[in-house]
Amino acid sequence: MNMPTELLAIAFPGETRAREVLEVIDRLHREGAVDLHNAAVITRDAAGKIAIHESNDFTSGEGAVGGAVLGGVVGLLRGKLLGDALLGAGAGYVASKLLDLGFDDAFLNDIAASLTPNSSALVLAIEFERLDEALRALDPYHGTIIRQSLPADQAEKLAAAMQR
Repeated sequence: MNMPTELLAIAFPGETRAREVLEVIDRLHREGAVDLHNAAVITRDAAGKIAIHESNDFTSGEGAVGGAVLGGVVGLLRGKLLGDALLGAGAGYVASKLLDLGFDDAFLNDIAASLTPNSSALVLAIEFERLDEALRALDPYHGTIIRQSLPADQAEKLAAAMQR
């Protein structure tokens, strides 16, 4: 039985630490210890410039490619490959600009605003299937939990592991 999806935001010193921890979370996901639904890495460089990369958002290029593939398949079925592929690419591009299937942008911007220069944050929509295994893997990465919706016992265990 799956636990409910939880929202977790962890701040780290250094611009690269959040991406490193995301790689660990990705490995835990492949091994079945966590079920990762979405992730965002937010960085603030030494000059204060903010960058946000969300794993489940479409870029315009991804939307165009996906639309071209879908349009090409429709074109094959109708016998008009090129025209439908170009139409599909255009529709995919427009959809990528109109749809945001991930975290709320205002929420991510709020997290970004709280970061100090030369730091990063990791925002996760996640289910902990095997919490103790996940905590052991995250133990070497020290960060500060800045937002969470975990049950109290899980939040305490995670906070203790991250702050050692």
